[in-house]
Amino acid sequence: MRFVTGKGLHPFTNLKTEKTLLEILREFQDHKNVVALQDTLDGRSTMRYRLEEQDRTSTLWVDLETKLPVRIEELQPVPNAKDWKFVLSDFEWDVDAKKDQLFSVHPPEGHDIEDHTNDKD
Repeated sequence: MRFVTGKGLHPFTNLKTEKTLLEILREFQDHKNVVALQDTLDGRSTMRYRLEEQDRTSTLWVDLETKLPVRIEELQPVPNAKDWKFVLSDFEWDVDAKKDQLFSVHPPEGHDIEDHTNDKD
């Protein structure tokens, strides 16, 4: 997905900004070349925002009731290969999760830590 910043459009995967994802998506929605149409996606009433450029097509679906993103897609042709498709979906908002449930620095059960901090070359 390419997003508009003060310096033009940038691929989502290379975006460096202090803005939140929702702020970035709002800018995308407001881009002058985006075509917006009502659509249904997986039984949800959505607004589909589509930006077609020379080398890629970016699409954002927003739930009409919650006003939150439902799906983001980018399709880009790749020479000598199948087209590249980037998809973000299955968003969960305001999930009640503890920090230690999301990330852990502990190895999975059955795996040991090898300490190489004092190894010499």
